[in-house]
Order: sequence, then structure tokens, then C-alpha cells
Amino acid sequence: MANCQNCAYANKVGNTGRLTCVFDWLGQKILMPLGDQKGVNGGGYNFPLNFDPKWQVGTCQRFALKRDDGKAISAVAMHQLARTMFGGGLTVQ
Repeated sequence: MANCQNCAYANKVGNTGRLTCVFDWLGQKILMPLGDQKGVNGGGYNFPLNFDPKWQVGTCQRFALKRDDGKAISAVAMHQLARTMFGGGLTVQ
């Protein structure tokens, strides 16, 4: 299981036990963490918007204990991305 719960860029998605990653992955030369195919196919791993870290394969190269706000995506941009991917928004805490 990934250590996402302790990452500064991880936010809870409602009371689901899932997370959203607010690191701004756009324009990065590094790949986003991959998910186990069973988790991806079952809807449990939709990184970075709505994912259960138990399905993550390997480690995330952007894990951080302290958030750099210059490297985080805005709540508005995250909501727009969620609307594009899921047809609705996310409740991020």
C-alpha cells in the first residue's frame, strides 16, 4: 500500500476512505503512480482525482511531508478536472 495518507498533497474525498492528489502533475516529466489493474478496472484507482491508495503499484516520486503551494493544483482546477473526468465534482476536505 502507498503511503499517500501521510503525503502533504493528499486530501480526503468525503468520508469514502479515498484520496485526491493535489500535486500539479501537468508538465511533469515524471509519470504519475500506476494502479493495479484490478483497482483501475473496478473504479478504485482513478489517480489523481479519486483513488484508494491500496491499489497503487510502486512508490510515488512526488511524495512530500510538506506541501509547496506552488506545486499544488488549485481547488478550482481540481474541480474542473473532476467535472471533465466524472461529469461531476468532488468534495475535498
